[in-house]
Amino acid sequence: MKKYLSLVMTILMVFSVESQTIFSSDGGIYSRMLDDLKDCLYESRIRPVKLDGKNRRMFVSWIRDHIHTMKAYKYWEKDMSSYLEFFIERQRPSGMIFDYWASYKDKNVGQLYFTNVFNSDFYYVDVNEQLFFFRMPISIMAGLKMYR
Repeated sequence: MKKYLSLVMTILMVFSVESQTIFSSDGGIYSRMLDDLKDCLYESRIRPVKLDGKNRRMFVSWIRDHIHTMKAYKYWEKDMSSYLEFFIERQRPSGMIFDYWASYKDKNVGQLYFTNVFNSDFYYVDVNEQLFFFRMPISIMAGLKMYR
């Protein structure tokens, strides 16, 4: 069984199929509605960004929201991984992944106020690229028991 499964997986990796979801005109008002939804949610929202010298497709700057939008965008978008990879490449040894990034190039460095407020486990400043990465510390509270 393992050999059969390995063969099937190898074949799938070698022969890739590219598909595109479309809505036929036979759908009438539903086709128009879904096309409008695609225009509203997809085409007007995706922002190309260049991070680490690579062109990436960002749906939403916060990675958690980006992941949720992937559920819809998978029907139209071909590049589903480049933005996510950017965060995974910065995963901390503890397993934590940052929530978002921002550039402080040509901006007031006062925007890095959180370096004085939060523990350094929750942020990273890339001085060379002039980027900062941040994780909302609220995630710590998931492990705390709250008493009334």
